[in-house]
Amino acid sequence: MRSQLRHFRLTVVLGAASLLAGCTVGPNFHRPKLNLPDAYRGAPPLTNASQAASAPPRAWERVFTDPTLQKLIRTALAQNENIAVAAHRIEQARASLHLANQQIYPNLWGQVNFTDQRLSQEGLPGNKVNGNPEGSAAAGSVNMDWEIDFWGRYRRAREAARASLLATVAAQQAVRVTLISEVASAYYQLRAYDDELETTKQSLALRQQSLKLTEAREKGGVSSMLDVRQAQTLVNETQQTMTNLQRHIPQTENELHVLLGEYPGPIPRGVPLNRDEVPAIPTGLPSQLLDRRPDIREAEETLRAANANIGVVRADYFPNIGLTSAAGTESSAFHNLLSGGAGAWIVEPAINLPIFTAGRIHSREQEAIAAERAALDSYRAVVQQAFREVSDALIARQTAHQLRLEHQHRVRITEDAALLSRARYKGGVSNYLEVLETERTSLGAKLNLAQAEYEELEASVRLYRALGGGWQG
Repeated sequence: MRSQLRHFRLTVVLGAASLLAGCTVGPNFHRPKLNLPDAYRGAPPLTNASQAASAPPRAWERVFTDPTLQKLIRTALAQNENIAVAAHRIEQARASLHLANQQIYPNLWGQVNFTDQRLSQEGLPGNKVNGNPEGSAAAGSVNMDWEIDFWGRYRRAREAARASLLATVAAQQAVRVTLISEVASAYYQLRAYDDELETTKQSLALRQQSLKLTEAREKGGVSSMLDVRQAQTLVNETQQTMTNLQRHIPQTENELHVLLGEYPGPIPRGVPLNRDEVPAIPTGLPSQLLDRRPDIREAEETLRAANANIGVVRADYFPNIGLTSAAGTESSAFHNLLSGGAGAWIVEPAINLPIFTAGRIHSREQEAIAAERAALDSYRAVVQQAFREVSDALIARQTAHQLRLEHQHRVRITEDAALLSRARYKGGVSNYLEVLETERTSLGAKLNLAQAEYEELEASVRLYRALGGGWQG
């Protein structure tokens, strides 16, 4: 029995030595070379000091500083269904990697059999001649079945599974960055609607007072009915604006609740939009974007997996080296199963060489090569799109800041014009048409300012997302 076990262990050692001596077919992966720009278009020139300062990552809490917004983002990260789906996909990919890791090891299993039988003497003629129609047998063995990974088929499959897992992890990070950006964007839009509604309410109160004054002047014979109708027009226009805002606000709250993984309801408010700090976002070097953007990392790992799959297919061109062995005991009586003469073993090495497959292996190879080329083109397209998004966000952020300053200046001018027109109307110098136009212009300027404040914050959100959440800890 000991000799059989020694022989069994020797078989395993020889198989392991063959595995270590084997080669791995298929191309090795190298990150594609890209001609990256020296700087982002739309970004200010970076000195060595500013480059060093822009490199460290920042957590999203330091980008979005409103405590209420931070609470909403944490709730979304904990409850959003897309985050949960991405987490389950990681678990699935991790299980696939574990399965791929197990393929390089032999399969071992134990087996115990006991048979008791009696043959019919009235059955086959040989039963009468041979005699001994009754008998029993017992057997116990340890069996091994092993396909030696001499050409690296399973190692390439393990490489592909690991890359798929990393791509799934990167996909989850992309979902996180997108979710954070969507929550911040919806929240800023909600605050912009709040500001517009407050501005509209103030304008409505002033216009209602102006309507009463105009009606009194018309009764006193100072103004005409045309002035009253024009004042009523201003009030009606402002009420329509309020109605639209009262529709947009709950719809935006519902949108936020869906992002939070909740049912529709009110949303708490934090600091006013015009007091929220516009985050200072360092852009860093263009080469860092390849590691920052999760979608680029996902595309790279997908390319790595496709590259490894070529080796998996090419291994089919070479002989399949397998090893089957068993060691155990066999006896006609169960109590003699462990006796010295009951030992038995068998070793069956086998080599299977593909001779004619009607081109199936070649077709699978061409399919794997085409998939790798498609993944390479997709990777390059993702990188190009990422640089475009960063550049667009930088330009939008710069222009949004300048537009906000211009709208602030315009609000001051139109407010002064509205005050002057009302004073001129009360003094009888001008008609109410002048008041009508200046009031419309003033309200439009205030609403545009609220939208410009939102767009400046939204541009920062877009830059945060374009840089791949480069401030995640």
